[in-house]
Formats: sequence, structure tokens, C-alpha cells
Amino acid sequence: MGRHLLERGQADKARHYFRAAIKRDKQFLPAYIGLGEILIQEGKTRGAAEILEKIYNKTGNVILLHRLEELYLELGEPGEIIRIFQHASQRDPRNHVLKFYLGKLYYRLEMVDEAYDLLSSLEGPSDQMADYHKIMANLYLRKQHMDLAVEELKKALGFKKRVVVPYRCTHCQHESAEWSGRCSRCGSWNTFVALPWVDASSAAAHAEESMPEARSVAYHGFGTPFETV
Repeated sequence: MGRHLLERGQADKARHYFRAAIKRDKQFLPAYIGLGEILIQEGKTRGAAEILEKIYNKTGNVILLHRLEELYLELGEPGEIIRIFQHASQRDPRNHVLKFYLGKLYYRLEMVDEAYDLLSSLEGPSDQMADYHKIMANLYLRKQHMDLAVEELKKALGFKKRVVVPYRCTHCQHESAEWSGRCSRCGSWNTFVALPWVDASSAAAHAEESMPEARSVAYHGFGTPFETV
């Protein structure tokens, strides 16, 4: 109901429903994001970013970091989202998901050395993400390491496994290029996750049910292996 009211321009009523939803479920992400969108509509982008950062610190939901990245870049303050990612990674040093997204952010901001140093040290994505190899190929190109760039591109082009990128419903396994509070396939609320790793068991089962060969899902924001961000 809150989302419906917000889309109809009834922000005050939507705010009431979002707050009621949060009162019932402190982990209900769509309501938090809805409140943030209301603040943005009211011209309070910084306030929205501050609230989403507080909620991330409480929930640890990486989808909030995606929203914060766009907000702080819109504000022209990339240092703030870098700070948030770095702090999150320091709090959870074994979380390769956070490190990948921080490396991707460095890459997006043309911080080539920082992106290379971080992404080249990751072990998790190397055998699991086609787009990890695309980014590394681009970084090697910029460092004039042509042979290594070609090797990374070959790995990306030969990738056959399904990848949980960027959003996937944990209830029905539906994948979407955009986050939504409600899954368009099964109608479940608050079930999308953003984990850029292969889920081997569920991916294999889903592939057998829906298609003869598993497909690679491109990471949102990288159209070609060598595009300039």
C-alpha cells in the first residue's frame, strides 16, 4: 500500500504505511527504501543517505550500499560512499562480496590502482563471476599487460555457470536487473538479495527446470568487457 500511495504522489500517507511496516518488521527493506525515496522527492537527498547508512549499519543488507552509492555520487561526494564501503569491509574482513563491490566502485571512479590492488587479491570471484574477469581484463589493459588482459577476457567469454547478479528472489529464484521490494514472479515481499556468487545447487536445479543450458547473467553497469566507466 505504501508503494502504491507513493507512486500516486501521496507521500504523507505512504510515509505512514512505511513506518507501520517497519514497526511490524525491523528487517523490512522495502519500507526503509520507500522512506528514503520520500526524502529524495522532498529534496532531502543527504537526509535520505544518512538514514540508509544507519539502516545498513543495523541490517548489513548490501542492497542499501547500492542505493547509497548512487545517492552519494549524485551528491558529488564519492569519498563518503568509499568511506562506508571501507568501514563495512573492515568490520567484516572475510566478506568477499563487500570487497568486490568496493573494488567495482574504485573501478567506476577510475581509481585504477586501488581497484587492481583489491580485486586482484580476491579469491572468491575468480572462478565464479564472469564480470570479475571483465573488470580485471580492463584493468590489465590500462596497465598495458596485454597478455593477462586476453587471458581474463577468455575466462569471461568461456563462463558457463549462472551467476546470482545483480538481484535474485530467494523464494522463487527469479533474477532481475533492478531491485524491487516485491518479486514480480511470485509476489513475495522483501525476498531479493544481491550476492555476486554462484549458487551451484539452486542454479543447477533451476537450470534443469527452465533451460537446457545455464546462462551467464551480466552484472548491471558493465555492457562490454572494455567499456570506460
